[in-house]
Amino acid sequence: MKEYDFIKLEDQNIILVLIQTCESPFDYLTEIADDLRKLNYSGKIIFDELLHSGNTDERFISCIFEHKEFVRESFRFMPVKRQAHLRKFICEYLQNDKDYLYVSGLTSYQQKLIEKKCVI
Repeated sequence: MKEYDFIKLEDQNIILVLIQTCESPFDYLTEIADDLRKLNYSGKIIFDELLHSGNTDERFISCIFEHKEFVRESFRFMPVKRQAHLRKFICEYLQNDKDYLYVSGLTSYQQKLIEKKCVI
């Protein structure tokens, strides 16, 4: 089983990487890069660390993947407003796949919020 999932945001040339463990996305960069190469992808990547580090200001990381590798200098924490489409999308995704929600580091309160279709 992979420790991350790719979610293609169709309306933009962006791949969202949802880390599905309590480990850092940087632990999986080699595998993620291999999968992106197989997709022949080039563009923006957003990592959502909700399940890894919780709902903090450093939850989202953006970077660029081009020429078959990550542009190391492009990694940045990315502020995302509370009611942003990206947060809504992830919460809806987790409502449909609760296995990841329950094994995350989120508090039971945060898990219940997501279950009740609240955006965190």
